[in-house]
Amino acid sequence: MDCERAAETMERRFRKVPGVYTRLSVEQGMQSLDVKFSNLHEVVSHAQSYLQGPHVTRNIDSLLRDLVLRPERIFVDMISGVVPSIAESLHPSLCPQPTPYFTGRQVELRNLEDHFTSDSKSCRVGVLYGIGGGGKTQIGLEFIQRCQHQFSEIFFVDASDKLTLETHLKVIARGSSDKPSVDDALRLLWTRRENWLLFFDNADDTSLDLRPYVSWPHGNVLITTRNREVRSHAPKCSIWVDRLGVEDATELLLRGVDIQRSSEVQELALKIVQELEYLALAINQARAFLTNKIVGRTKPFNPPTTTNTLCTPRGPLALTSSRMMRHSYSSFCPSCTTSRFQATSSKMRGTTVTGRRTVPFLNVIVTFLSTFTTVDSTWDILRFRELIREILSFSLLEFNVTNYSISLHPLVRQWAQHHTQRHAEVVCGAQTLLSLAIPTGTTSQDYATRVAFLPHLRESMKAGVKVHYTFLRRVGRAYRHGGMFLESSEFFQRGLSEAQQSGASHLRLLTFMSELARAYRDLGQTWEAKLLNEEEVELRKQAQGNEHPSTLTSMSNLALVYSSIGQYQDALQLNEQVVQLSTRVMGTEHPRTLTSMSNLACVYSELGQYQDALKLNEQVLRLRKQVLGEEHPSTLASMSNLAGVHSNLGQYQNALKLNEQVIELKKRVLGVEHPDTLATMSNLAEVYLALGRHQDAFKLNEEVLELMTRVLGREHPDTLVSMSNLAWIYSDLGQQEDALRLHERVLDLRRHSLGPEHPDTVNSSIWIAQLQVTRIEVGTEPQQRRILDKVKHFFTFSFK
Repeated sequence: MDCERAAETMERRFRKVPGVYTRLSVEQGMQSLDVKFSNLHEVVSHAQSYLQGPHVTRNIDSLLRDLVLRPERIFVDMISGVVPSIAESLHPSLCPQPTPYFTGRQVELRNLEDHFTSDSKSCRVGVLYGIGGGGKTQIGLEFIQRCQHQFSEIFFVDASDKLTLETHLKVIARGSSDKPSVDDALRLLWTRRENWLLFFDNADDTSLDLRPYVSWPHGNVLITTRNREVRSHAPKCSIWVDRLGVEDATELLLRGVDIQRSSEVQELALKIVQELEYLALAINQARAFLTNKIVGRTKPFNPPTTTNTLCTPRGPLALTSSRMMRHSYSSFCPSCTTSRFQATSSKMRGTTVTGRRTVPFLNVIVTFLSTFTTVDSTWDILRFRELIREILSFSLLEFNVTNYSISLHPLVRQWAQHHTQRHAEVVCGAQTLLSLAIPTGTTSQDYATRVAFLPHLRESMKAGVKVHYTFLRRVGRAYRHGGMFLESSEFFQRGLSEAQQSGASHLRLLTFMSELARAYRDLGQTWEAKLLNEEEVELRKQAQGNEHPSTLTSMSNLALVYSSIGQYQDALQLNEQVVQLSTRVMGTEHPRTLTSMSNLACVYSELGQYQDALKLNEQVLRLRKQVLGEEHPSTLASMSNLAGVHSNLGQYQNALKLNEQVIELKKRVLGVEHPDTLATMSNLAEVYLALGRHQDAFKLNEEVLELMTRVLGREHPDTLVSMSNLAWIYSDLGQQEDALRLHERVLDLRRHSLGPEHPDTVNSSIWIAQLQVTRIEVGTEPQQRRILDKVKHFFTFSFK
């Protein structure tokens, strides 16, 4: 047999599946040996020589890791073909397995089976609702395991909050798109006319609207929830999940416990389940407690506390397990990937000794994470997995092997938060853990990671503990990139205030001034931004010089503010100066230079120099794709700007195509409700209007206006632009009264937020005058004079 050829064939087949196939073979020369006892010393010599090779050492280490970690199963599409990678072959929505100790609930299971096997011409929807900890999720999982053969596909969706739900839905569409969106998933399910099942678990949030996910012409939907209102989605199958019966509760407690079931044990078990009020979750935790033989208590079967249970001497990981639980429940929303801990560990390497002394809990975090790092400071995934298994044995965590995420039952989190001592200090440590892992770079991955941290940051804020001063900038930027401008500004305001009071370094003070000015601009508070930016620019020139990159960035930001308040000539002059200096100091392809060039192109557009704007925008877009990548937020901004120039030039088909492309990308990269996404949707509505697609424009603009009002506030400049666009759509549809009323509202809001002399305010006054002229039927000469008087009144009033 040709071993080399066979080995090459195996390597080709398993090249997409690391950790499955490993070859160990000695070097050439062994085949000539006559393997006899007298020749063993030569065999040993060859083997030792082979083992000393560095690549062999790496292969053996890798093999040992793979044997310990046991990679996921693989699916062979063709017996003689290439084995697909786990990401390609693993079903994107495999449900977790139900607990092996599932007991009872036969009535509920029969009701579900009857409903989902019944004849129906539309989607079958079932709801399991009841108190938390009653076992709703386990009933759903047990039903799925028993009846999985009748469904073409099963999709598991964690619906504990909107962000988590949308993340799981995107996974469903993974096979249909390189970078799937929620819309991709919904379209996929809509067109797939098969008997699939969507399982929405823990849909307890009362603000979560499930209607878009349950209205199908086919398929099946199962929901578990504590919210009774969800029953309205399933009038034919809403099942109340009550506490366990006495016999089932006792059986669950003693299942898997190595103990003889004497009458005394049964009587004691009955007392325990009564004390636990027959709640399935509490009983299952008590069962895990018994199984691990943790003893030495006056009441050995009471629910364990984080402190006195996990710290019980059971081995070297006991204390670390306790710390892990504390960091998990206080810093993470219901689920997170284990990579969050690894990310924090890597950031720790750059912290100084001084930093560890000044930041609360930093030394505690360092000690905790050092448990999982090797001598050369690399992440020890084996030891981390060992810790996870330790905690899993208590049923305190759930671990999803599909995406390597850990999760806690909502009741476990609430209970742990309530019972843990020094809760505020623990939350402070958790915020430190999170803040250190927030990246500060400018790549697409850095941006996406900051946004991904938002749910966990918001969860840690619920305890009312303030973020430490050291991390205010990181946290504030994460909120800003998530489109939460008001919260972002509050972090920067506090940072600036504390920097001024503490006598922080001059540069740190300027950094917070810059961030706060940007926050003001995001909020539409342009005059506040102008004053702060002008002060910052002067201070930076004094401290760092006129050509320092930070000074140039501040000047570019100030030019943006000038544009926002309508001082376009000032903006043009300053932007041209910044572009010239940035090109000389940093080079044409530097991201900061590209930003100043993009800003200059926007000023060209505002001044009506559309050909100059077109040429410069095309150049910036090409360079940003090369330098930053095609899906970086700055690249997407350039695409939006270019689409705007096409509109200004009357090239509406080009604008339409580019805007639609940008919207799909922004929804996927930034999210549907991100302000940048909404701004592009508003631009698309304008293009629809220019093309005469009034109904499309009306529908999209109403949607955008509702979202902008909620996300940005009604006085934000982008909200007012969307409101004004909607008024023009009313006018084109012949609804002149509605159009006039909405324009007048926009004018009042613009006077208040932008000032009476801002170009947008002036435009609103002119538009209202035009509507007044066309609205009144011109007849007699006195009537014409009254019309002119009304027009004059609007102009006079606008500039008071």
